[in-house]
Amino acid sequence: MKNPAVIRLVNAQVSGITDATTTRAIYSGLQCYDSIVFLINVTAAGTATGTVNLYIQDSWDNGTTWDDMVSSAQLTLGSTTGTQRFVIQGRIATTITQASAVSNAALAAGTVRSGPFGDRIRVQEKVAGTSGSPVGATYTITMIPGRSEDN
Repeated sequence: MKNPAVIRLVNAQVSGITDATTTRAIYSGLQCYDSIVFLINVTAAGTATGTVNLYIQDSWDNGTTWDDMVSSAQLTLGSTTGTQRFVIQGRIATTITQASAVSNAALAAGTVRSGPFGDRIRVQEKVAGTSGSPVGATYTITMIPGRSEDN
């Protein structure tokens, strides 16, 4: 078995400090994979107050429509550090309600959507309730995609 590729989606990003949703990264070429591990590592909490939610979203239509697949546990500016791990298995039954609308920066904090994923992903950062000193949290996001061995 080959070692999986480790891909740095976001490298030492300082979060925003104003209420906004910002795209931080887009990555394509996932059609060959059937599982993904994401590591969100918050290395500095910053000095502002407020919250940050990080969403990892996928697209099936070349980036026209995006749908939440991971929602980080909420980061509290000024106090949250540490690593969060999320695992997506693409070859299991989906948790999506059929005929439902896509979820765009709305998936419950600290959860994942199970099942197949599109060929591209992006990272969305949603900042809310900010005030205080103008330094946001510093984080990285690493992705480790995997595929089943051919029999």
